[in-house]
Amino acid sequence: MDTNALLVDEFVASHAVPPKEIILDFDATDDVVHGNQEGRFFHGYYDHYCFLPLYVFCGSHLLCAYLRPSKIDGAKHAWAILALLTKRIRQTWPDVKIIFRGDSGFCRWKMLRWCESHGVDYIVGIGGNARLKRFGSALIEQAEVNYEQTGAKQRLFGEFEYAAATWDRERRVIIKAEHTSLGANTRFILTSLEATPSNSTTMSTAHAATWKTGSRSSNSISTPTAQVATAGGPTSSGSCSVPSPMCSSTTSGAPP
Repeated sequence: MDTNALLVDEFVASHAVPPKEIILDFDATDDVVHGNQEGRFFHGYYDHYCFLPLYVFCGSHLLCAYLRPSKIDGAKHAWAILALLTKRIRQTWPDVKIIFRGDSGFCRWKMLRWCESHGVDYIVGIGGNARLKRFGSALIEQAEVNYEQTGAKQRLFGEFEYAAATWDRERRVIIKAEHTSLGANTRFILTSLEATPSNSTTMSTAHAATWKTGSRSSNSISTPTAQVATAGGPTSSGSCSVPSPMCSSTTSGAPP
C-alpha cells in the first residue's frame, strides 16, 4: 500500500466542501541516528549523525514523509513531490488555489518557474545577500533610526523586484526590516502572491509563518515517530511509508 497516497486521500476526504486554497508546507529537518544505520552521515549544520527527512504538511495534516540521507541537498526531490501532490489534489479539487511554502533552502528558481507555469503560488524564504540588503537599505536604516529615537522594537516592511544572475527573470521580494536591542534582524521572502484585497488574509498569515521558517529543528514542526527503516529502500516513519518510486518519478519537467 502506498501510505503517502493514503495520507493525501484521507486529507481530501476530511473536507466536506472543497477549500478555496491550501498551503503546502515543505520542511527538511534532522532525525538523529543512534547506531550504524545504513545511510547515516554526519551533518555539519546539525553537528551530529542523522537522516534528513522531507515532510509536507497542510495545516496539521501530514501529506508526505520521505526519509533521506543527510549528505544530500535539503531540497532534493521537493520539486517532484510538489508536482505529484499538485496533480493528485487537483484530480479532486481542480479549482483549488495551491500555495507552496518553504524556507530559503527551497528557493530554487527553476522550481518556482514550474510553479508559475502550473498555476501554483509560492512563498519561500531567500537568504540575505549584499544586493538584497542594498535594495532594502533605506528601510533597514529607517528601522534603526526609529529604534534609536523610540527605544521600541521596530518592524518595517517593503518590497522590490529582484533576480539573481542565474534567474530567468525578476520576482517579487518582500523585506522585513526589524531592529531591536540586539540590532538589525533583516529577513527576505520571495512570493508570487500579489498585494490585492483578496490576498490580504492569505499573505498576512502565510508571510508571518514564513518569517519564522528555517529553524531546521525537528522540534519546530509536528513530526511523525522516528524512522525505523534504512534509507534507499521503502522507508517507514511510524505509520507512513514512502516507496522509492515516488521520489524517483519525474513529472512535467520536474527533476527527480
